[in-house]
Amino acid sequence: MLKKIKKKKRVNLIELLIKYVGAALIISLLFGAGYNKYIHHEITEQMKISAMDNSLYLLDRIKRINDDNSNENIIRDIDSSMSVNDHNYIELNDPFGTTFVYSFSDGCGSAAALIDESNNIIASNKMKLCTILSFGDNDGTWYQCPCTEESIPEIKQLYENYMELYSSSEISDNIQTYIQSIYVNKKDHTFIPCKGSVKLFKAVYSRAGDVLYQYNDIPEKEFEIDIQINDENYEFYEFDNNYDPGTDHDIKMFLCGFHGTPENVFDEMSSDMSFQDNNNYSGSGISYGDVITVYSNTPITIEENEHLLCTKFAINTKCTEIRIFYWSRVIILSAVLIIAAIIFCIVKNAKNKAAYAFEDHRRSLTNNLAHDIKTPLTAISGYAENLQKAIENNDAEKASGYISLILENIDYTDSIVERTLELNKLDYIRQINKTEINMREIAENILKKYGSMLVKKNISSEISGEMSLNGDRSTIYSAVENLITNAVKYTIPTGKIEIIMDKSSFKITNDIFENIDTKDLTEPFVTGDNARSKKTGSGLGLSIAKNAAELNGLKLSLSSAENKFTAALLK
Repeated sequence: MLKKIKKKKRVNLIELLIKYVGAALIISLLFGAGYNKYIHHEITEQMKISAMDNSLYLLDRIKRINDDNSNENIIRDIDSSMSVNDHNYIELNDPFGTTFVYSFSDGCGSAAALIDESNNIIASNKMKLCTILSFGDNDGTWYQCPCTEESIPEIKQLYENYMELYSSSEISDNIQTYIQSIYVNKKDHTFIPCKGSVKLFKAVYSRAGDVLYQYNDIPEKEFEIDIQINDENYEFYEFDNNYDPGTDHDIKMFLCGFHGTPENVFDEMSSDMSFQDNNNYSGSGISYGDVITVYSNTPITIEENEHLLCTKFAINTKCTEIRIFYWSRVIILSAVLIIAAIIFCIVKNAKNKAAYAFEDHRRSLTNNLAHDIKTPLTAISGYAENLQKAIENNDAEKASGYISLILENIDYTDSIVERTLELNKLDYIRQINKTEINMREIAENILKKYGSMLVKKNISSEISGEMSLNGDRSTIYSAVENLITNAVKYTIPTGKIEIIMDKSSFKITNDIFENIDTKDLTEPFVTGDNARSKKTGSGLGLSIAKNAAELNGLKLSLSSAENKFTAALLK
């Protein structure tokens, strides 16, 4: 049973692009899905570590303050310390860079609350204006400017102004608080700023878009602080530009600024924090979704009373920092894959074109060779039948004529095969032996070879100029011989063949009956003559000449004008 062989389909550039660019997009989608899961896993694991470290740090700070028996404001100091020392963040790394996501990023948050047995939040990391004040030789103590329902309107306005500035800032920006003078209550560790300002400085970016951790000298926004009070519990202090006291009082100020979680974020995150009246209220957990939240509840004793330290750390996986980190990686990979796919398609298409062209050339060569051989073979077959009849009729004259015609067609067939083999041989030559060649000498020798044919057709010839080149003698000789042979065959009777040489060109011009189209003349079996059966040539000579010229770094140029045909070898 014969099996039908399916012919391989040819593909064009569009089909290649659809296939491989489509594959690149599918890989990008798979990468995007996998990388999204990786980021969520990495965020979760880092949040667990960050939340645990932060909880342990807060517990340590609270215990230190609690163990200081001389401290009369334990809760106040714990409250300040929880805002200043609350640090939660994650760090996303890959070969393209690092991105930090902090608890104050868009949609994220961190809440820490110290709850007593009556479910009252007695200390928290809610945003506060805090500073360290040092009097005399002590190391300094945290003081805060409390904003409560009982606070004076100027303090409430100060907090509102700061939140307005905070809301308009970016993560990379810097908000600085400058204090020129303050009121201090040493007894309860509180202070009220008198004169000063709060300024927002925009970050400086590199050309690549990276934050340089430098800030513009001129603030983007600012507001002044001007609060006047008359309270005997508060002492007035004034500072110069270095925060050194402007009076005789020995006071120093450090780290003055707003710290902690904004009130609205804290209230939302702390809504379900409560002291559970049992012995098993400690523990931790995590909730998943677009906002991943890690929480923990830790019992702690303060002033011999039981309290619960509740902490929460939430990261919005759709916040700007994470989205930029994720999409930049996905887009980079997609771009690389798509560009690689396009380059691959272009290269593959070029190779396919070459392979298709070679296949078409081979098919055309085979078809033309079969056609050109079939013609003389058919003639030979007919002459052989006539020869047989002539022999049977004892007609020696006719028999001799048929034999001559048979031999003529055999010679023509042999020349086609020989030239085809020569053309095929040139396709496989990879290296040539170069020597100095005198082109005039070669031209003269070949013209002598065809001298009798020139005389028979009454064709005149002329050679002028000199040319020397460095090339392979045998292939150059083949190129010149095929060009001269072509000229001899197609020059009209009483016409002229003229060979002109100079330093850069070798031209052969001959007279023809009419101008011809030279576009495809270097293709095998193209003769420029519709009557192939005339056997004026095989149509291989110019193909051989072209291949031989290109092997030697020359170009074959053909042209036809004013009933003249010109073939030129150009350096």
